Amino acid sequence: MRTCRLLVVLLLLAALPALARPAMHRMHTSRPHPAAQPKVIRARFVPPSNPKKRAAMKPNVDIYVYRRSYTPGEKVQMRLSGFNVPAVQFAAYRLDLGGVVPTSKTLVNFGKTLRALNLYGRSPAVVWRFPMGKIYPDQWTERAVDVPKLSPGAYLIQARAGGAEKRTWLAITNVALLAKRSRQELLVYATQAGSGKPLPGLALTLVDERGTRGKAMTDTTGVLRVPTAGAQGNLWMHGSAQGGPAFALTGEPPAPEPFAVYSVTDRPIYRPGHKVQYKATIRQRLESASPGGFLYRPYAGKPAIVEIRDATDALVARREVTTNSFGSLSGDFQLAGEPTLGGWHLNVSAGDYHAYSGFTVEAYRKPEMTVSVGFDKTHYLGGTTVPVTVEAQYYFGQPVANASVQYNISFAGASAEPPYQGQGVTDAKGQLHLDIKTQRLPSDRTLTVQATVTDLSRRSQSAASSTLVTGGMFRLTVETDKSVYKTGESVMAIVRAADYDGKPVAAKVRVRLIETKEDRQHRPYEETTTRDTVTDATGKGVA
Repeated sequence: MRTCRLLVVLLLLAALPALARPAMHRMHTSRPHPAAQPKVIRARFVPPSNPKKRAAMKPNVDIYVYRRSYTPGEKVQMRLSGFNVPAVQFAAYRLDLGGVVPTSKTLVNFGKTLRALNLYGRSPAVVWRFPMGKIYPDQWTERAVDVPKLSPGAYLIQARAGGAEKRTWLAITNVALLAKRSRQELLVYATQAGSGKPLPGLALTLVDERGTRGKAMTDTTGVLRVPTAGAQGNLWMHGSAQGGPAFALTGEPPAPEPFAVYSVTDRPIYRPGHKVQYKATIRQRLESASPGGFLYRPYAGKPAIVEIRDATDALVARREVTTNSFGSLSGDFQLAGEPTLGGWHLNVSAGDYHAYSGFTVEAYRKPEMTVSVGFDKTHYLGGTTVPVTVEAQYYFGQPVANASVQYNISFAGASAEPPYQGQGVTDAKGQLHLDIKTQRLPSDRTLTVQATVTDLSRRSQSAASSTLVTGGMFRLTVETDKSVYKTGESVMAIVRAADYDGKPVAAKVRVRLIETKEDRQHRPYEETTTRDTVTDATGKGVA
């Protein structure tokens, strides 16, 4: 069954007085009659007059395998995508993984390597033809393809149709490799995929991105340990057992951090004037032959730098210290009476390595005033000016006059306007009046005003409020009678028009049904069907 994405776009033509319910319009998508299907298939290969469109409509195929490895006897299935092809010819060729992968870097773009392989004169292990069944012109069709039974081995799968060719690969094997790699060593466990029993004596070839090769063999428990300190990039390993290929690709471990720093303060939060006490311990990483390939030792008697930065990231203290015999350091810092409030940072540096931790500085003050942000309406038309009132009152009833106000204006929506900020001073009534100019845009958005009022005693209080800025005098909504349709069925679009107070509106509306398709290169394009309708006195229309 064909699937597609349908998008309905509504265009307002004019606002009308209440009208009688219009006649129902249906949009039809035609489906060829089964008897006429062969003619349709022949007709779609007629070249279009436009050269670019003619190239875009040429037949094409894509194939994807769900996994690279399958066990013998397991059902193997691929996903096939066809564009203007009634059938696809498949062939499976034996693939020598050791010969086609000279370095591990080859696997970065292995598809290019497969496309470059010359298959001339080679006999395929199996060939088969897959009919696509019912297809539609100039549209991609998805199918699940069963692969015929293959003996153990690696295979190149070729798909050809209408002059187009695609390749992929898969393997039939009963061998599974589990690999773990550090910067010093590679650990591999070889096992039988079906039973889980170890595979002793499995010979593997290891290849890095430079093409450097090495050989190794699993022991009696199926385990292999190989030093890999000199290997660069990804590491590719391959071999064979019981007639099936064994392969795995391991990535290069990231470079380790040269130090481990543990820093703490005596408390997580402080008030102004408190003393911050801190301690840090530094360990240096050393590569060695010990289990794991490295060890840590105390960074003893070495220089280190301690920095303290406030909530604005301004440097307020810096010390150069020498660690003790345990690689530790300690110190304290006296907070000022009116420090910057918020999250502070404790930074410890050893050479070029930097470690970060933090603490919080807060001052508790009982609130003495209340702040509000108000609008005179619940919604405003885009393109008009929105009046806003910021008001501050003390709890004992007096207005907060001559107070500093910092405000932020922001918009949220599909076509939001850029945010901005400003400042002002409250009047004798404790109020600040703002006039916010809005843009005339086609969609609704939310306007949010956030204000912080600071009185003469430097106490601050914040408040925020939001309102709706509309794209028109009323809104349109659309829904379809169903969410899934079969080919040939009519799509019924139900349109409703109402103002922003919920009252129905009679209006002439244009409905567009947009079907998104893809050409042979998976580039999207659209086909549009348009219908006009008129909403009735209840604000409802059907197209």
